[in-house]
Amino acid sequence: GVPPPPSEAVVAGLWSACVKAYGSEELALRAVTQNPSILNPLYTDPPSVISNSKAALVEVLGSEDDAIDVMLQNPAVLQCGSALSRQQAEEIRSFARVRQLLDSSPPWAPSASLGLIFVALTLDIALRGNPDAQPLLAILKPSLGAVGAGVFGLTVFSFLRVASNGKQ
Repeated sequence: GVPPPPSEAVVAGLWSACVKAYGSEELALRAVTQNPSILNPLYTDPPSVISNSKAALVEVLGSEDDAIDVMLQNPAVLQCGSALSRQQAEEIRSFARVRQLLDSSPPWAPSASLGLIFVALTLDIALRGNPDAQPLLAILKPSLGAVGAGVFGLTVFSFLRVASNGKQ
């Protein structure tokens, strides 16, 4: 079934931990506006995961300012806990930049991207036997191949990074 809503005290505890981590209510509000799940105990439990995450970020990134910068780009990083200390600084920064880019994209962008890929695949299949469509297919096929290769490459890269971090 559906879990019960969190108590006001639990959410207040998470809010307090966020304010402490960010150093101000203004920055904490900015973070939870970008990613409200930080205040959801289903994702952020116990509240000490926030302070543990920040401590790990400071350790890996080298300064509190750098940690807060990453935390503002990707507030969900505060849900990772001390496991962040096993990550590379550049990997954390890169993911934060990507997350910020995705969070700042319009809400319709993912659906539009999937729709565009679906239309391209449909055109590729529908126009295969049409000799007049060959110039279009000459552009479409490599483009679809590049998208597929990119997704596959990112998947393999992510798997290898996780596997290599697990051996350390």
